[in-house]
Amino acid sequence: MHYKLPSHFHFPFSKTLVQREPVKMKTKPLHKQHTILWADDDADDLYFVKEVMEVLDDKHRVIEASNGRQALDYLSSIDCPSQLPCLVVLDINMPVLDGKETLAIIKSEEKYSTITVVVFTTSSSEKDRLFCERFGVEMYSKPHTYSGFEEMVSNLLQQCKSQKEVSV
Repeated sequence: MHYKLPSHFHFPFSKTLVQREPVKMKTKPLHKQHTILWADDDADDLYFVKEVMEVLDDKHRVIEASNGRQALDYLSSIDCPSQLPCLVVLDINMPVLDGKETLAIIKSEEKYSTITVVVFTTSSSEKDRLFCERFGVEMYSKPHTYSGFEEMVSNLLQQCKSQKEVSV
């Protein structure tokens, strides 16, 4: 349907329109590039890690699991190896399935062999450190300050990036 403007209607601007460049807006990508699976039953630690990660690098997303069973369920739900997380972070002391049991299962599965795994814990036990060494994973002590979280998360993000570069 066409509408006819009344003859007394005047446009207040020139008939020649000025071509403008489109406005470029900064937006976060809908799909983040890297996924980190973080298994920890401490909600405060997860909160701090996610906050620090948003500040340091918004190209990562964190999948949360509150125990080792949830972490393994998430991993087993992935059909395509390219969709596996670039990093799995495990707390040692978790309910249902603890970090050591989860680590042993992940390391025993060939389909998870490309995933970098680290342990993030309050434990300072030499026994736990030796257990991690046996599986070739680093053990990080949970920091007590925000700046400690920043440093630790920065190190983890670097490992994730390194792992992605190797697998490409």
